Amino acid sequence: MLHPFEKIFEKALRKSTSEDNALLVAAEKIQKKGYRIEEILGVLTRMRISRIDETEEGIITDAITEFTERHQN
Repeated sequence: MLHPFEKIFEKALRKSTSEDNALLVAAEKIQKKGYRIEEILGVLTRMRISRIDETEEGIITDAITEFTERHQN
């Protein structure tokens, strides 16, 4: 069963490029709604693990890195 964020993240991933990471924007919007950072990162990490395409994996990795840096305690 898919996590509810996965559909949002998959849509954002399709729009993302290496210069414009829509996935990061989607993660930030979800976090601003009050969802836990750990939950968001967990979904992104599972998405990254399941990727075959190196470009998509790179975009997800960049989003995880930037999101983590912005939300470190």
